[in-house]
Amino acid sequence: MPTKSDPATLRVMLDTGFWIDLRYDEEKRERFTQLVTNEEIKVLFSYGNFIDLVKREEQNELSEIIAETVDIYLPAMDYEGDDYRFTDDPIGLIPDDDAARFVRQQTRGLSDAETLKVVFRGGNWEPDADWYAEFTQTMKYVYDNYGMDYAKALAFEEDIDYEDGDEMARLWEHKVDVTEYIRKMASLYRIEQIKENEKIDSNDIADMEICSQAIVTDCDMLLIEGKWQNIQLVDKVSAQLTSEEDAEVFDSFEEFIQVIEVYLKRPSDD
Repeated sequence: MPTKSDPATLRVMLDTGFWIDLRYDEEKRERFTQLVTNEEIKVLFSYGNFIDLVKREEQNELSEIIAETVDIYLPAMDYEGDDYRFTDDPIGLIPDDDAARFVRQQTRGLSDAETLKVVFRGGNWEPDADWYAEFTQTMKYVYDNYGMDYAKALAFEEDIDYEDGDEMARLWEHKVDVTEYIRKMASLYRIEQIKENEKIDSNDIADMEICSQAIVTDCDMLLIEGKWQNIQLVDKVSAQLTSEEDAEVFDSFEEFIQVIEVYLKRPSDD
């Protein structure tokens, strides 16, 4: 698992809904901004946040807030290998290299906030809702009828192997790339919790990106929608790994902020 470059800092990430809340609540915004612009706090912005916000009307206002507070942008991941990409450049969120080069030309000399406005306006990412619903229902059927081991085998079918002289297929989990393992296990634990007749929401794709990237990047604190906190999705995936500390997950902005306040008031090591 990748290690933190600066363990003295607190790395935090927010679900998209909480970013949008900052747009409409001036008191929350001021309190959040004052705390996280401290050099001891690093705010991470997920590709999952990006694909959520390209569809929102609040893009311009949120561009100002994001540019003011975000330290690290996490581009789309291919979930191969054990490392992840990150950047302090908002243009890095654009998954298409040609589009990114065009935006870079168009925004030369602009502030990060103005650049983000262009990045969001040019975004045309749309989830394939039909594909996602079909995939989820297939995985759910396998899980309900055959159990987690079979669902896992389907998710990791390219990693299934046979020992010499052994006719039984085996999944050697330690051979799977860490990033791939995290992303697929997040989807499996989500499928495990789907209720009968529950509507499959394509917005879950963005949420799974946020949860997965929080784990991949060894984020310290994640403020996420209550349904993911309730099923302990991040905790379940993290329990399968060997990282030293798991992300602390919150679904309350107030609790999230209070923990940051306590962190900043801790006695200095000097």
